[in-house]
Amino acid sequence: MTMFGLGVQEFMLLLIILVPIILVVVLDKRGRTVRAQSGGVIPSGIGAFTSASSRARWTIGLLIAMICLDVIAIASGLLQASLVGRVLQGVIITPAEAVANDSRQQLIGNLWVILYVATVVAFFLWLSRSYRNVSALTTLSPSYSPAWAVGSFFMPFLWLTRPLQIIRELWHLSDTDPSVATLHEEGRKLPTPSVVGWWWGIWLVSVFLSQVVRNTTGHMNTPQEILNATYVSLASDFADLVAAGLAIAVVRAIDRKQVVCHNRLVATRKAGKRDTEHQPKYEDLVKQGIEEHKIQGMKNHEREQQIEEFNTWLDTINMPAHKKNM
Repeated sequence: MTMFGLGVQEFMLLLIILVPIILVVVLDKRGRTVRAQSGGVIPSGIGAFTSASSRARWTIGLLIAMICLDVIAIASGLLQASLVGRVLQGVIITPAEAVANDSRQQLIGNLWVILYVATVVAFFLWLSRSYRNVSALTTLSPSYSPAWAVGSFFMPFLWLTRPLQIIRELWHLSDTDPSVATLHEEGRKLPTPSVVGWWWGIWLVSVFLSQVVRNTTGHMNTPQEILNATYVSLASDFADLVAAGLAIAVVRAIDRKQVVCHNRLVATRKAGKRDTEHQPKYEDLVKQGIEEHKIQGMKNHEREQQIEEFNTWLDTINMPAHKKNM
């Protein structure tokens, strides 16, 4: 049985991969729950803020697809381990079973490579924009450039630690916690959030296990060696699954921090603008002073006239004014 030229297994695998991506597209059109109060490029702080929420949603959607594919890969690996275990027990398998197993594993491997590349590209696009937004959210200077934030993943040896430092800094500078400014001014090391530390550690484990799988795949000559490589591959798939889940938490948390921080800055700026508008201008104060001075002059003039009239009245009754005052 085939669908669109694909077997049932191939069609189901592609469907599971595409469903999360389709959901992301639909959600992207309907909008996000937490959004920036103003769209586009907005002057804020000392830089310009451009929301990275759309790229974050694409990254999260692809990571969800990676998790789905890892679950499928684990199930397929268990089937292969069971098949090789039967061979070790002396059970004869048919050529059809062997071909079906190899075809299934090869298909999953090809899909994994394609999806992994797409996820990495989406993650780097999100990371670059998010790191560029830091200058719009705080007056603290980032330690690295957006290009270096991405390029650090490709530097020999440096990729083991530098990306962790960049993500840790991005986490803290996307927040309005005053303790971050204190630590930054004192030159002290920013603490590593637990979710960021676990994500980076497990991702490094998955990279190491994947490299072991690649090195052993071409040197499997016995069923036992195939079984051992299958177990390593299962461990690698499980590590990929956990790392992808933690990566979703990291991306979602940083994106939410930036949106909340930016909205707070916009609200503060609007409140300050309203206060400024309500304050009287210098010209108005000058005009008000002149008017008050005129009014006071008129009052003084009227008082002088009253005194003069009073003195005139005293003169008419032949009484000195100084005696009257006594």
